[in-house]
Amino acid sequence: MSVLMHSALIGQLTRESYDISSKMMKLRLELRKLQKYATQISDGGISLNDMMNAPAGYTGRQMMFMQYSHNFAMMNAQAQMQQAMPMMQMQMAQMDSQTAQMIQYNMLQNFYKQQREVAKEQETALLNEQELQIQQELEQLKAQKAMIDAELQQAKQERDQGIGRFFGKG
Repeated sequence: MSVLMHSALIGQLTRESYDISSKMMKLRLELRKLQKYATQISDGGISLNDMMNAPAGYTGRQMMFMQYSHNFAMMNAQAQMQQAMPMMQMQMAQMDSQTAQMIQYNMLQNFYKQQREVAKEQETALLNEQELQIQQELEQLKAQKAMIDAELQQAKQERDQGIGRFFGKG
């Protein structure tokens, strides 16, 4: 191949290498954002501080998680209460109404907390899957970049040899 063709190939390979590096940088940033969000929901809820420090682009997801986890937990906790009440009716009948209400409230709170944990585990599983996809894509890009960089080095050596032959003959 001529020196000019090698130079053109070097330019093309350099652009491809840069493009892949850019994609990798964007994926690493997205991975960090995803991991920060995962840390924020690790306790099963999102605080006001978490909302203020949300990674860019994750505020909407936080809001959706808060709404979903609350609705999911409340609906399932109420269903569990309805299932548990027939068994508790006889015991509740022997108590004064204030104590019975307090027990019902505590049961509902416990069911609610359990269901919030289930919602958190669902979101965490989804986040783990997304993290795995990003890591796999990063590995593919890393392998692709290594191949392009090796080809780039080869093209540079061949160009330099061609230049040496050209000036060696002259």
